[in-house]
Amino acid sequence: MSRRTWLGLVPLLAVGCLPVIEPLSDPDKAEPDKRLLGRWQQANSTGVTEVDQPAVEGNPKGLMRAVYDGKADDPANAFWFVTSTVGKHAYMTVFVEPVGDLKFPDFRKPGAYAEYAKRKERRYFIFRYTVDGDTFVGDGGGKTAVEKALNAAGLTTNRDGVFPTPAGWLAKYLAEKDPDAIYDGTNKQEYRRVRK
Repeated sequence: MSRRTWLGLVPLLAVGCLPVIEPLSDPDKAEPDKRLLGRWQQANSTGVTEVDQPAVEGNPKGLMRAVYDGKADDPANAFWFVTSTVGKHAYMTVFVEPVGDLKFPDFRKPGAYAEYAKRKERRYFIFRYTVDGDTFVGDGGGKTAVEKALNAAGLTTNRDGVFPTPAGWLAKYLAEKDPDAIYDGTNKQEYRRVRK
């Protein structure tokens, strides 16, 4: 996976990201964060990533997509996500193929999302983010901070390096504990909105 602008958010932050087997919230009930729609660019980068919300039959209404440099036909250049709020913080749940190398599912075809949702094994990356006007900051959580916090809660990674979080566990944890224990600011990226 190449390490590019916004799409680079996942592979770059994945070094310390929060990989789990359950989404932070129910994707079928997610509302889109329309503040994310548009074109974004990281400082000192020429590539532009566009966040859109393609209408695909059967996809949840809150499902959004980030596409690097307009290459939507190449799944390696796009990832799909939903957003949710827990306490005072906004989070992005990125859909990832459940095993093997870092790959993202492609939900452009009707039924593709339903097939993913039915799988016994799933994988997600959870990022905390902020949008302040034309600035987006994504925080994948520091590798050491993620491991320390989840290990203290009795969770260790499975064979694929993913924490086996029970349904609803992570949302409860983030609501009741200090999310800064995971999202400690050591693994952040900042982007600016590109005006046409």
